[in-house]
Amino acid sequence: MQLLGGEVRDADGYIFVRNASVPDERRARQILATVDEALRKSGHRAVLFDTRDMEAPSESVNAILRWWVDAGRLHDKVALLVKSDLKRIASNMRALSVGVKMRSFHELQEAEVWLRKPLPRVRAASGPAAAAAAAKDAEERPPSPFKGTLNSRGRETGTVAGSKDAGTTSESGPASRWRSPLLRGIGSGDKS
Repeated sequence: MQLLGGEVRDADGYIFVRNASVPDERRARQILATVDEALRKSGHRAVLFDTRDMEAPSESVNAILRWWVDAGRLHDKVALLVKSDLKRIASNMRALSVGVKMRSFHELQEAEVWLRKPLPRVRAASGPAAAAAAAKDAEERPPSPFKGTLNSRGRETGTVAGSKDAGTTSESGPASRWRSPLLRGIGSGDKS
């Protein structure tokens, strides 16, 4: 399908996307909606974006594209074809740090091999023993004191529940949940 100065088409085992540019957020959303529709129609769970001849998009457009990749609603894998080694390394490092199945490549054949390689399937345990183990695990795990949302990088944002200064900021920035007991109280004067 020709779309917005580019194409979105069903390839062998994945959806292929190529655009000359993505000038604004509205255009990015239109392209991604078309990709979602192609994924729905084809039943594929993989997408390849050929960005080698594309103008660099703005940061706001990049944020929309990253959100779509991270959300992974209709896709399991995303491959990017890029020209620059720096872009390849940066996008691969970001994907690894966020935990999404996205990789960047210079060559179409490399990307296709990776896209077509099946993802390992983890079988969920079932039956009464599995249900009892899940219930026991839920009982042993303390409830999270954090009452926030996830940002575009999959990190929690918001405030710590029950804190007297919930939602306020200190000199060190917004209220946050420290992961290490050794670091609790730094910046807030609390020694707990």
